[in-house]
Amino acid sequence: MNGTTHAVVGGTVGVSIGIASNVPTETTFFLASAGIVAALMPDIDTQGILANKLAAGKKLMCSVCTLAAICLGIMWFLGELSWNAYMLIPIVIGLIAVPPVIPKKYFVSGAGSLLAGIGIYTQLNAIIYLGVFILIGSLLPHRSYTHSILGLAFWGIISVYLELWLAVEQLMVTLVIAYASHLLLDSKYIPPNRRGIKLFLPFSNKNF
Repeated sequence: MNGTTHAVVGGTVGVSIGIASNVPTETTFFLASAGIVAALMPDIDTQGILANKLAAGKKLMCSVCTLAAICLGIMWFLGELSWNAYMLIPIVIGLIAVPPVIPKKYFVSGAGSLLAGIGIYTQLNAIIYLGVFILIGSLLPHRSYTHSILGLAFWGIISVYLELWLAVEQLMVTLVIAYASHLLLDSKYIPPNRRGIKLFLPFSNKNF
């Protein structure tokens, strides 16, 4: 299944959960965005749609990292961040200086490493696990562990920590269902898929 389909289904999951949960409109929009990202995350693996687009869009991603660094600085200046300057400055420098020097081939795994490092530095489990997921996933063959129950379980753990950190109602449910929707759409039971996915790796190589 192509990336557009996965994104549309993921966004629909977020909107549906937001409406069903009667959360504020801005939360529903956030859930829709989170659903889109989660629905694409299984393709962070080698030759996956998301991994390829991130690597191809290195210049854009560098700009995003720079913008994130600027936003963090503004939030700290306005008193919206509880981090002290000694914690903030290395993160800002890292976001601006590190991405441009990462070779395009290793950009996704490098980004995962950087994210995990920021998580360790800030002691945020959600960021640590997300970075580790991206790092490991980017090194795996396409449609392997990120397209399995094991990958879904790891993503579920990340989702729990993200909801605890961001305090967004129904975020965990949205992230897990949107991710699971990718596995369903890539299964061989959904036309026009033929290859399917090895859902129970490493215990079984059977395609589903």
